[in-house]
Amino acid sequence: MSAQEITTTMKYSDHPIVQKLLEEIVSHLTDLSADRTDRIIGLIRSFTENQLVHEKKLTRIGSALSSERNLDALLEMIVVEAMSFTNADGGTLYIKTPDDRGIAFKIMRTKSLNFAMGGDVERDHRSGPAIALDDGVQRPVAVRFA
Repeated sequence: MSAQEITTTMKYSDHPIVQKLLEEIVSHLTDLSADRTDRIIGLIRSFTENQLVHEKKLTRIGSALSSERNLDALLEMIVVEAMSFTNADGGTLYIKTPDDRGIAFKIMRTKSLNFAMGGDVERDHRSGPAIALDDGVQRPVAVRFA
């Protein structure tokens, strides 16, 4: 089967933009083995579809910027989505202090520790999680929130 026949008969994605992109790429992969071509297509499909998911999330954030009345919920959404976009384990948002002389934590998230402070969560904001020091003793960490 020729590359042209493959691109006109294969369905790589349900999304028309991704499908067209993958068809174009496959038309240039005629010298590669079928296994290698499939691997390249899979990687590109995964990346492209992931970008489309990010686009939808950014659109949701954009809509929330004009409609969300709860500032803490909006800022939390931005931190959580920024973590998702960058595949980050944690995220922190600081804001200027009222006297404009410093910054203070507003929102903190760490997925691996299942830790959330600030934002729209109902938690005690006066102290952070216990942290294991080199001596193995658990101590609370004081955190000041805005």
